[in-house]
Amino acid sequence: MQAVANLLGVDRKAIHNHVPDREALATLVALDALAANSTDVQIPEDADWQTASRIYAYGLVDGVIAVGGLARHLSQGSPLTAQTLDGTEAVLARLIEAGFDQATAQRYMAALTNICLAFARDVIDAAQEGTATRLHYLQAALAERDADHFPHLSRIARQPEDTYDRQQLEFTLDIFLAGAAAADPDPR
Repeated sequence: MQAVANLLGVDRKAIHNHVPDREALATLVALDALAANSTDVQIPEDADWQTASRIYAYGLVDGVIAVGGLARHLSQGSPLTAQTLDGTEAVLARLIEAGFDQATAQRYMAALTNICLAFARDVIDAAQEGTATRLHYLQAALAERDADHFPHLSRIARQPEDTYDRQQLEFTLDIFLAGAAAADPDPR
């Protein structure tokens, strides 16, 4: 907080009048970085709910990844929600138009947002650590156990797929969208 006050040329107490603590300051910086790095997600009027969902997901993921290490300060609280209102409203409209009821559409958006934030944070963590985090943990766990008891996991540990790339996000979205389509009793 003192470093920020020094940078701004103000007394530290002035910072505390607007920001209560270091975590709140980090959240504000993360939100500012997200706003600066996010593209305005434009969902075409004629997009179906699946296309709208993909556009929303790619925009949110790309914005959070661009924030980098500050992303851990982004939560699904009010400030993050405020930055995603336009895209969220557009996806919800497509869901309702497609026959999803309001409760299902709301649950759908919560799940889609969770998928996006988790994927983006995984990518950030892997980039910061310089290694595929899940693969590293798997290899370490197998080194502590008899790897012969885990032939499938051992093969994955030796010849892994990149689960931090755009293909992984698309795979996850494909599964999610197919599940959502199957779960809705009246998709139009």
